[in-house]
Amino acid sequence: MPSLVFLAEELLAQARRIEEALEQSKISHTSFEKDTLELLPDDIQMLRWDLVDTSHTFRQLLRGARLSGLDIAYSWTEQLIQRIVWRYKLASVGPINSCATYDEISETSGLGRSAVLRTIRAAMTLNIFDESESGKVCHTAISRLLATDEGYYHSVGLQLEDIGPASLKLIEAWEKFGEDSGEPNQNAFSLNNDGRSLFTLLAEEPERAHRFDAAMKYAVEAEDFNFSQIMKAFDRSTLDKSGSGQISQALGRKIQNLSLTVQELPHVVEQGRKKLPSEFNGRISFEAQNFMDPQQSERAPDAYLISRLEVLIWDSVLGDSPVKKLSGKFNLRQDFIMATISNGKDRSVEQFRRVLELSDERFVTESIQRPEGCKLSMIEISWNC
Repeated sequence: MPSLVFLAEELLAQARRIEEALEQSKISHTSFEKDTLELLPDDIQMLRWDLVDTSHTFRQLLRGARLSGLDIAYSWTEQLIQRIVWRYKLASVGPINSCATYDEISETSGLGRSAVLRTIRAAMTLNIFDESESGKVCHTAISRLLATDEGYYHSVGLQLEDIGPASLKLIEAWEKFGEDSGEPNQNAFSLNNDGRSLFTLLAEEPERAHRFDAAMKYAVEAEDFNFSQIMKAFDRSTLDKSGSGQISQALGRKIQNLSLTVQELPHVVEQGRKKLPSEFNGRISFEAQNFMDPQQSERAPDAYLISRLEVLIWDSVLGDSPVKKLSGKFNLRQDFIMATISNGKDRSVEQFRRVLELSDERFVTESIQRPEGCKLSMIEISWNC
């Protein structure tokens, strides 16, 4: 393990490279009030994540083993604070470019002044909100996102309202149903939602279905997932099983001659058709299809077409070695999200190959590639007939 001085010098060197990039791009210095690092080009974003990893290691060493462990144990309090801010829309009740009093926020949100004060003051320790010299509440970059970016707001809500609370039932689900149960209503999410699976709930509760759909759309469009890499892989008819067709729309905007079909559960298909932008009429179609049922087709494919069959899966793939860097935590987090909502799991390269072999020995895994800077991997599968 490097010394604290070595890490501090590395931090300084990395920070200087980012500051130089900001100056060269004529971008102002970043702050909690305005996040300008998002404006940096992709190659500089990699430097940014190097700095994040170094600073994370430096901070944990300084906190020490005892405090670092307690930080994890007490992290639920931070989620609770953010959940109160989210539920009562505290970030949306005041003006975006000026400040509001605690009384004004209380009156507009419906939350008592005392609860507003204690919540916002606690949120300020997370750099959600700030306070002016006159004692008024002002926006920071995080609170402004909650107020102005619907996709971000629903993505936060999906974790705080739907998946996070259900995750507390994961151990109970494992003890009751087993760790490898594949039944859709035998998981932590169903235990927390009256025995209903995720997709049953989404079919019955439009508000939560809208939140889920908006969060998925935000994920597809987010730079963190780097979907620009997947665009380069498509130049033909494509089948999308991603939900309401967010990936299809992203692909369709990039590649004009692409024909796409979205297959999902009936209620998802219905919403997808209603929300499909007119620019995709005739290019994106929807079919009701349960992923667990055999594919239905109006015409049987001939042997030549089967021999040319190629399946591309865009998914999270786990590495074969431990992850120590903060920037590499996404796939492991995703693994436990899957465990919570469906008792599913993310897989390593070898585990993906094994699953495909169990499905049908004629599936051949041609390659699994993860583009630089991307959190997901492209799994290329052919059909050996």
